[in-house]
Amino acid sequence: MASRLGLTARLIGAVLLACVATAAHAEKRVALVFGNSAYQTVAKLPNSAADARLMSDTLRSLGFFVVGGGAQIDLDKAGFDRALQAFSQELIGADVALFYFAGHGVETHGLNYIVPVDAHPADEGDAGSRVRTDQGG
Repeated sequence: MASRLGLTARLIGAVLLACVATAAHAEKRVALVFGNSAYQTVAKLPNSAADARLMSDTLRSLGFFVVGGGAQIDLDKAGFDRALQAFSQELIGADVALFYFAGHGVETHGLNYIVPVDAHPADEGDAGSRVRTDQGG
């Protein structure tokens, strides 16, 4: 538990430092925050939703526009797709953008995926929403 709190504190500290460093130049700050805890077919995660809420509240207090008005909690694949579409629209003209995800992730064939709560791990095609790990975004 203590290491989890330490990690969360360091993460929030890094976000604060990034915001202070860019505050003079950033006019439009946009964030998308996901927290998936209540998985249907894989192990539930006790802290992901709370971590996402904390991150969302912190970002809003720093002047970020958080897509959806706050943390997006326990989203299925359709919910992920809608939130990502809304985020992509908000990115237009943004000076700073931040994507935060707390939940299960999986790597297959060199690609990383974030996992929606309705994913079925037996089906590789249903891994989740792909997040590229190279600079191509």
